Amino acid sequence: MFRVFVFIALGILLSNCTAPTKVRQRGELSGPRVVSFASNSGYEEFLEEELLDRGFKTKGYASQKRITNTINKKTTEEYNLGTAKYSITINGGRIVDTCVFSGSAVMVGVVMRVIDNNNSDVVLSVRADGVDIPCGGREIVWTKLADALDMAWK
Repeated sequence: MFRVFVFIALGILLSNCTAPTKVRQRGELSGPRVVSFASNSGYEEFLEEELLDRGFKTKGYASQKRITNTINKKTTEEYNLGTAKYSITINGGRIVDTCVFSGSAVMVGVVMRVIDNNNSDVVLSVRADGVDIPCGGREIVWTKLADALDMAWK
């Protein structure tokens, strides 16, 4: 009985207790690989490093300049001129454990959404589990998210 318990515990430890990355693409990602962050979860800098390593550029704000167009005497259209076509939001999921070796957080349910700034459509949603900084052989969640965005971009 003890051997069975040890075998099950070893299997759980080796599997990292994580689910596969789930990617839902609802639209096309194209054009210059420039994104901005629309959330302030505290994790943006980790994902930004991974995106920069893959050739993305990041902007501090999605838009900086206000445009006003008069359609007719009764209608005026106002919008922000975008510096990035897409914005990213991050929901940090839950921290379920810490890594003994590095003190990193074991995170589950981290969600990255990519939003088209022209129409506010969510064009990509990625849910991943992993650690926030390197820990043994466990996969880093930010790497998974950046890989998914890199593969989805045309």
